[in-house]
Amino acid sequence: MPTTYLDPDGDITNQWTKSTGTVSWSLLDDAVRQPTAPTTGSDRLTTTTDAQVTEVTLTSLALGTGSVVSVIAWWHGANGSATKSSVDLALYTGATQLAVTTITSTTETWYSVTYTGPLTQAELDDLRIRLTYHETSSTTTVAIANEVYAEALWQPMPRPVQVGPRHAVVRASQW
Repeated sequence: MPTTYLDPDGDITNQWTKSTGTVSWSLLDDAVRQPTAPTTGSDRLTTTTDAQVTEVTLTSLALGTGSVVSVIAWWHGANGSATKSSVDLALYTGATQLAVTTITSTTETWYSVTYTGPLTQAELDDLRIRLTYHETSSTTTVAIANEVYAEALWQPMPRPVQVGPRHAVVRASQW
């Protein structure tokens, strides 16, 4: 089954603090894939404020006659405190949430959430990854985002088959 990587290409909401510049997506689009760790310590986003959101749009994939089987959203980063905060990693199409997981780990590593099911071309064109920071204590902790991307697994449609004389199977490529 073919896999296509979808990288950030725009901001919907960029409330997290940027290490440089004014847009979030460009700090999260290094095209580094798990299990390889991206550069940490710079070129990233951070937050210490409850309910802050960073949401980025993703590049798309022209399905043609194929169909999406599943999409995995990946985030490389860390939550601020295992007991005082969390980060929601969510996959959206437009305003519709497809999948979400809550991260409480403070280890700076890769985390993922998976959506399994079909997507139309329009839904695929509007895929987004959203990170939401939640504080459960007045103690300041820092959440970090180094990289995000999505991995779309899709199934190409089989070639048409035509039945010829005597019920022989003739593939389109043989015509």
